[in-house]
Amino acid sequence: MDTLIPSFQYVNSIEKVDASACIKSIRLTSNVCSIAIHHSETKEIHLINTYNIDPSLKENEIVSWISEINNKLNIPCQKNVFYIYTKSNTQIPKEYYEEKEINHILSLIYPEDPQGKACLEFVDVYELYNLTKCNQTLLGSIQSLLPEFEIKTHISTLFTLLSRIQEKENTALIFIENMHFTILASHNHNFLGANGLNFTKESDFVYYTVDFLRKIYPSSEPVFLYICGNIEEQSPIFSLTKKYIKNLSILKQTNSSELDNYHYFSDIIL
Repeated sequence: MDTLIPSFQYVNSIEKVDASACIKSIRLTSNVCSIAIHHSETKEIHLINTYNIDPSLKENEIVSWISEINNKLNIPCQKNVFYIYTKSNTQIPKEYYEEKEINHILSLIYPEDPQGKACLEFVDVYELYNLTKCNQTLLGSIQSLLPEFEIKTHISTLFTLLSRIQEKENTALIFIENMHFTILASHNHNFLGANGLNFTKESDFVYYTVDFLRKIYPSSEPVFLYICGNIEEQSPIFSLTKKYIKNLSILKQTNSSELDNYHYFSDIIL
């Protein structure tokens, strides 16, 4: 089996790509690598490839494999971003942030991972810092083998997506990835909270989601929940969640292309 052949591919006028106006995004999750190329202004999608990751590969081997895929693709772009999916994230409001406290916070949040490297990003749309830990070998390998790529955590794109949902007062966003999901919530475009949770069956997902929303929104006002990532409206998990959260929908974007399952990749077409 050729691991450089994508498991899913979407190509749209790739021969007309103006690389000087395009963004190449690589999204690495626990079991899939996705590569997308889109126009930075029109958001027109030129290419999306997804590749299944060999579970036996170590972090440096995964990055070497991705580098080989990128070289084979051979489409240089104006901007390149490598998104790392992190399952645990902590938000710190700008006014409470102190650099000297970061290591102390990390030791409390991640006591089982003393070797991880702090990844701190400022989320300007909500005036806060997102703090997480990333595998040092993974980061070092990306910097060494893909030096042209800016490294960002995947949740940074979810903050952007959440902020762009305009019409609802209470808004929550979920990204689903391989039996794990990240959920974020806002009220009148003010960020309220986020969480990341593993689940083993549909009922777990529904319980964790409803519990989070009840804690974030204690009033009886309606909450509008949008889902993107590995999810379909016909799936059991969506149908069961809809029984408890009436205002539930797959995330749609007004600039979405003709790609049917655009919501699988809407987080990296920004």
